[in-house]
Amino acid sequence: MRFVEKQETLKYKENLIDLIVQFIRFLDCLLDEGKITQKEYEDLTKNKIDFLKHCNFELGNALKNCF
Repeated sequence: MRFVEKQETLKYKENLIDLIVQFIRFLDCLLDEGKITQKEYEDLTKNKIDFLKHCNFELGNALKNCF
């Protein structure tokens, strides 16, 4: 893989992590406002983290370190 391709891949991963972190923060707000239940919150956040771990273990670890 060329250097430029590696940089683009890293940027994509960073953007994906940022997007998921924003989504989880959005879920935090919904939970605080009572618009979703604790169970729904746990299911939605767990699925996102599990998906990242499945696709790329490093991304999953990076996301866990954000919280």
